[in-house]
Amino acid sequence: MSGREQTGRGWRTFWPLLLPVAAYELACFVLLITRGQYLYFMMGWNVFLALLPLVFVSIAETVRRRWLTAVLAVLWILFLPNAFYLLTDLIHVPKGMSTAGAGGVIYSTSIHQWIQLLVIGVGAVMGTLMGLESLRQVRGWLASVRGSLFSWCAVGAVSLLCGVGIYIGRFLRFNSWDALNIPSIVERMMEEFSWFTVQYIALFTCIIFVLFVFYELIQRSNRT
Repeated sequence: MSGREQTGRGWRTFWPLLLPVAAYELACFVLLITRGQYLYFMMGWNVFLALLPLVFVSIAETVRRRWLTAVLAVLWILFLPNAFYLLTDLIHVPKGMSTAGAGGVIYSTSIHQWIQLLVIGVGAVMGTLMGLESLRQVRGWLASVRGSLFSWCAVGAVSLLCGVGIYIGRFLRFNSWDALNIPSIVERMMEEFSWFTVQYIALFTCIIFVLFVFYELIQRSNRT
């Protein structure tokens, strides 16, 4: 991330994102105050966490000290799973949005349920896109200093780490900063480990990798 030929690109990507993220955070705050539902605090917080990897990448492109770049790289890999973790928040979609009736499917007429659906869906999309853009910038730097093959292998490894992080966050309920207590995480992983653990991590690893390939292809087509 210290390849200076790319310096500034991260900030050029970061600043335009602040407006939609701020608008989303404001909407969550207003809904939290008016509706009093924890869901809106949770989604606002998770989207904020999803923005942090882009912040770390952008800062890393401007620093000159290797130790600081290394610290930012560690923070980036610890917080990146939060961006894709938002996909799992889809489990909070309100129940009863649609029911089967005698005349066909009946959809909810509660505007509050539709608002919840949009808040969750938009948050998941925003978090995923921020995570993909952050990963794209890191892959671009790695390709410039280590070659394309190495950079794509790194994307695969990061996708796997994100899959592990999402599992740890969703089922073991650890946060990124809990990495300071690795023994507890490892102990819980050993206790909860099952065939489902492998399936879940593999599923999200593949999804993140495929989404990244798709995102990278879109970005390349926009440059041509």
